[in-house]
Amino acid sequence: MSETEQYQKDIQAREILPAFLEGDFDSIRQKAQPFAGIASVIQIDICDGIYTTSATWPFSQNTKPAVSEWARIDELRQQGLLVEFDLMIQNPEQYIVQILSANPRRVVIHLASTQNIAHILSILHGYQMEYPKFQYGIAFTRDISEADIKKYIRQCDFVQVMGIMTIGVQGQDFDDTVIGQIQHIHTQHPLNTIQIDGAISETTLVLLKDSGIERFVVGSALSGLNPVEMYYTLQDILK
Repeated sequence: MSETEQYQKDIQAREILPAFLEGDFDSIRQKAQPFAGIASVIQIDICDGIYTTSATWPFSQNTKPAVSEWARIDELRQQGLLVEFDLMIQNPEQYIVQILSANPRRVVIHLASTQNIAHILSILHGYQMEYPKFQYGIAFTRDISEADIKKYIRQCDFVQVMGIMTIGVQGQDFDDTVIGQIQHIHTQHPLNTIQIDGAISETTLVLLKDSGIERFVVGSALSGLNPVEMYYTLQDILK
């Protein structure tokens, strides 16, 4: 693939992913509903209060969520919304079967959250063999070594770079040192989809739109009075 072809691929694929960091499912459903038929996928941030400082749905209500709780994302599918889970939980392997039973479109695993990443990726790969539209990726902050990233990046459909230092908290400042990491990944692994999560706004989007990132996960910037209007504003910046 030539540089020109790659650039055109990046432009065509760029998209905004609304993200929701909520303590209860009803809040997720209410805030996500306006994006039905607009956003191709939404991201739900799953925090267990162990790997992160606070807990979100479904861990905010139960330290060991039942299968029926995960299955509530079917309510979002009925609204026309596809879901990506960002799993900010310690040892996600203990929940991965329950999580997959909810039939998400995508799952994000944080490299620093487990010592069994190879095992988790093998489970996700097996699931994908049954459901080819399903995708999975790894997430990491800039303190994760290049060796660890390189070891697993080819086993995933995409990577998620964190634009903030403290995960599971919206409204933080953008960590601009991550730009070098993004450029390096894009150069070394040009066929891997890159998405970024954290501190995405009109300002940072202008800064990042030509960096090789294809998907931009947006949380607090879409929490105002007119979230859909802001969504279109951000999407227009990517054109």
